[in-house]
This record gives sequence, structure tokens and C-alpha cells, in this order.
Amino acid sequence: MSLLWEPRSLRVTWPDNCRVAVWIVVNIEYFIFGRLGPSLQSHLATGLDIANYDWRRYGDRAGIWRLLDLMDELSIPVTAAINGEICVKQPEVMDAIGRRSWQIIGHGLDNSTPHYEIAPEAELARITRTVELLQGTSGQEVKGWLTPGFSISENTFDLLCKAGLVYTADLVGSDRPGWLDLSSGRLLSIPYSLETNDISHFISQKSTPQQFADAVVDHIEQLAAEPPGAVTGIGLHPFIVGQPGRIKYLRSCLQRLRELSGVWLTTGDQIYEYVRGVS
Repeated sequence: MSLLWEPRSLRVTWPDNCRVAVWIVVNIEYFIFGRLGPSLQSHLATGLDIANYDWRRYGDRAGIWRLLDLMDELSIPVTAAINGEICVKQPEVMDAIGRRSWQIIGHGLDNSTPHYEIAPEAELARITRTVELLQGTSGQEVKGWLTPGFSISENTFDLLCKAGLVYTADLVGSDRPGWLDLSSGRLLSIPYSLETNDISHFISQKSTPQQFADAVVDHIEQLAAEPPGAVTGIGLHPFIVGQPGRIKYLRSCLQRLRELSGVWLTTGDQIYEYVRGVS
């Protein structure tokens, strides 16, 4: 098991001699009613927990539309990590993404079923079904994966390879991409940082929107000052950063990132294709 957690770290120079690749990952998720999930008020997380469930639903009712408009306004490349059930339950969201150039990766069938609780055959079936739904709805080839809630099993990485996926965002312990050598093939690990994630800041650390924006810019500014080859994923959730009082700070954050020297704003697929071409 330990070998699965140790990708062969790579040192690359990004296009145009950029020092750090930054991919914006918008998580679009389907939560099953009656199961626990991220909570704004943890003392309510009992029983059916209607309050926190409905707060999470705010993302597909309102938050996602603010993020779509913002990314349009700024012309920022986006990677959308999408639960397969979104294709069935919220087709209007998939339609809106389809009208844009957002690149899609798989994010599990739903966001309420941990993969570590599933037998290998059933896990492979869920991965395959997720990819089929996303590809069938969007017309895109799905190459990448982020397991919902990082709830991987001992088999997940091999199963991703068997399903034809080529990279994962499930490992967060490095600033550099790296190959995972598996019995089913190789899988590229593209780092997805917890330090630049809106759940970490707003739910765990109780950051203000300004503190979140500043921390993300500081994080990437430091990497851009170091030797080239780093990657940072900025994880965003429509029900968190898509709230009315936070969106303007996200706008400011992204505008500042566009102005930083040595930063390549890109997508997961573009990172994968570039790394594959040089390693």
C-alpha cells in the first residue's frame, strides 16, 4: 500500500518557462439526502440534517451560476470535477458547462458514498458508470479523476487505470506531479492542495474571504519564486465560494493570479498532456 502513495516526483519546466502550473478545480457534487456531508453548522448534523443538506444544495441552485459567470468574465480555464449523478439530477448544470470550455474530470457517482466501503468489482462499476455518464452527456473524453471526499480504497488507483483514466488529483502531499507505477499501468498524480481549498479555509480554519484570497495568492506567489515544476490545484465548491459575500474576493484572487509572473493557468488535461510529452 505504501508504494501507491509515493509517486515518482518529476521536475519539469512548464510552457513559456512558467514556474508553477495552477489548475482551478470546481467541484460539482450530488449529495444524497439523509447522509452526512460538509456542514456549516455541525451541531445540526444529526437525523435528516435538512439545514446543512439544503446549504449544500445552494451550490447547484445559485452558487454554480455565479462561478460560471465569473469564469466567463475573467476567461479563466477551469477543470470541473463532477459527480456522475449530476448528469441525471441536474442536466441544466451540465448544459451550461457544455456551452463553455470547462474541462471535465470524474468525481465519483455521488458525493455521499465512500469508495473504501465498496468491493473492488462494485468500485470499478461505479468508476466506469461515472465516466460513461460524463462522456455521454458532455461529449468530452474524461481522462482524470478526483475521488469524492478523498475516500479511496486500496484498489482505487489500479481501478482507475483499468477504467482508462490517466491521472488523479487524490494525492495532496507534494508540489510536484509524479507517476504512480501500478500493476494495471501508470497513473499521473497531479497535486490538488488542501492549503488552497475553500473547504479548508472557510469550514476548517474559519478564514474570512479576504484571508482566503490572500492565502491562495501568497501560496502561488511563493511557488513561482522557487525552482520550476510546481503544481497547485485551487479547489472550489459552489456552495461555499459561490456565496454572495465571497464571490468578489474570489474575483480579486483570480485577477491577481492572472497578473503573477511565472504562473501557467491551465487544466488537468493540459498538465497531463504536457507531462506525458516530456517524461
